[in-house]
Amino acid sequence: MKAKTLRTAIWAICAILSFTASASVYDPAADFSLDSNPNGPWSYGSKGAVTGALTLFTEHSSGSQTEGWRGSSTWPDSYPAIQHNWSGVVFDDGGGWVVPPGGMDLAAGPYGKYADLRFTAPLSGTYDIVGVFTSNMHSYGGFAGATVDVHVQVNDGTPFLDGLILRYGDAVPFSQRLTLGKGDTVDFLVGPGGNGFLADSAGLQTVITAVPESATAWTGALAAAGMVAGLLPRKTPRQ
Repeated sequence: MKAKTLRTAIWAICAILSFTASASVYDPAADFSLDSNPNGPWSYGSKGAVTGALTLFTEHSSGSQTEGWRGSSTWPDSYPAIQHNWSGVVFDDGGGWVVPPGGMDLAAGPYGKYADLRFTAPLSGTYDIVGVFTSNMHSYGGFAGATVDVHVQVNDGTPFLDGLILRYGDAVPFSQRLTLGKGDTVDFLVGPGGNGFLADSAGLQTVITAVPESATAWTGALAAAGMVAGLLPRKTPRQ
């Protein structure tokens, strides 16, 4: 086989390997659905404390701009809740609660209950988890926004993120690379802040990027193939 033909074949293999090694991206806002719970890798529910069993929400609701999951339509089980603004414009309920277009809101509940958005790893591999908790409540009943505690934890263990949102404008960012096994869980939690329940909610933006272990091997092969193609002799033009 001529060097030019071989080089072309190797670069074609490189392109295939590059496609195979592409990462999967999981975005809870883009993936949000009322069709089922769990919904793919995402589960919507609540906890009685930061650590403990997840109780899945069984009821969903939808409005002119928002949709969400909750335990019941009857107080006090109507909170915690997880809401999503599906519209392309800002949602403002007129009482201080504002959710950006496409945004999510996790509302805590009475009796110390936490809203819990759970990601379950569909494959073993390396996962990059990047995001931020923000305040969606700019005022309520004369108070300057919600006071909530926020957490991110793996397999119901000690959280790798613990934070507080005390007023409108506060933000708690996070960025973590994790090695997860298939079926491992990552929980995004919002609680009432330890000072009672009063319109306690927080916005969540996060993206989880997964590069399975099998793709790591392809990446190594890709690099090797590229090196071989680069080392092949090229035809020298005649002088």
